Amino acid sequence: MSENNQNNRNFTSVIKNKRAFFSGLDWKTLPSEEKNARTFARKNDAEYFLSCQYQDSENETKTMVAFIRKEDLPTGASSFWSLALMIKPLIEPDGYAICELGDLYGFVSCVNNVLVNDVVGNKSQIMSALTTFLEFNETPEPGWKLYQPESWDISQALPSLTLSALIDVKKPPKEAAFTRVSRKRQFMIYGGSAILAILLWNGITMYQEYREKEAAAEAARLRLAKEMADKQAIQIVPPWQHLPEIKPFIDKCIDKWDALPLSIAGWRFDLAECSTSGNDGLLRTSYKELSGVTVEDFSTRIREIFQGTTTATFVLPEGSAGGFSLPVSFDVSPDPITPDTLPQATDIQERLTTFAQKMRLKLTWQEIENTKTDEEGRPIILPWNEYELMIQTSTPPSILFANFHEPAVRFQYAGIKLEEGRLNYEIKGAFYVKNN
Repeated sequence: MSENNQNNRNFTSVIKNKRAFFSGLDWKTLPSEEKNARTFARKNDAEYFLSCQYQDSENETKTMVAFIRKEDLPTGASSFWSLALMIKPLIEPDGYAICELGDLYGFVSCVNNVLVNDVVGNKSQIMSALTTFLEFNETPEPGWKLYQPESWDISQALPSLTLSALIDVKKPPKEAAFTRVSRKRQFMIYGGSAILAILLWNGITMYQEYREKEAAAEAARLRLAKEMADKQAIQIVPPWQHLPEIKPFIDKCIDKWDALPLSIAGWRFDLAECSTSGNDGLLRTSYKELSGVTVEDFSTRIREIFQGTTTATFVLPEGSAGGFSLPVSFDVSPDPITPDTLPQATDIQERLTTFAQKMRLKLTWQEIENTKTDEEGRPIILPWNEYELMIQTSTPPSILFANFHEPAVRFQYAGIKLEEGRLNYEIKGAFYVKNN
């Protein structure tokens, strides 16, 4: 067994049959601006990653991600697994389990089929985590599904869930298996062998004849691919047509921001994030706990202010940060810009740079891979290119975009953060240009 530290959290691994089983992982919710868990893991310098999905209180599908970095990989193991995701099916929909891990214990809990705790520690630490979990989660009507070691005395517990029962299996569940972040090129050797076999089978032809036939075949393939790609591109709906334009997006986010209290039950405002994927959006908030107030104070006040339409969430068991979410509705333009009227890349980039210089803000962009393929793997050439766009500023967006109109720009995220008594803003989205 090996112990380590991950983002100031203790975690441990147990090795059996060249398999490493991890407990106490730091699970993160995949940010809305991230495309997928693999990309998120790569940005966090992870060697392996594992993800699982759940439904939040607004019935939206969210993704939780756990990482293993290269320095955390135990020696003697060739595959890696999460004990929490192996235990979770045993305690769903609501339950918790305490499992002996040598001199330590692992604590896994689940509420409404959502993984809540994946903690490792000594008996005192686990008892503290269990107490916090039970204080902040109401006992379900049928009661908790719970497992405990034989040496613990928890009433109504199921038989002991031993470590050997979990890891001495022929094939652990694939849902608990970590995946390598990098994708290495495969079949290179086999491809070369296949070409060699074809050459040997057909014999060696004259070089000029081969070049002529190859050129003709390539030209025919390109013509067919272009015809198919043109047909497929027509059927793909441009992404900006589902998104609000700049002013409607900013106005709706500001309306929600302005209604937020700077302090709730003694908790100070920290961050608000407004995001959208179309007509529907979400405002997420974060407040910081001040000395002398509790999560219960904050939770009670949230229910009073919003009359039960939303509930507070917290970072537990620390309890130093909490927040809530509110729905946001956006108006999508009934007459969006069409691909043939998109600007040239250099034109809009010059306008954006001029805008950034005048407003003295930090602006960055990066071209996004725009390759699509059909069902048979053939490339689809889209008539537009897409660039990720990010703006950082201390100027309020209502002032910043008062006279800025750019139909080829769409924002999907706007964040406001209180830092050293000053509000700073971060806005993310994309702009679209012609693919010449």
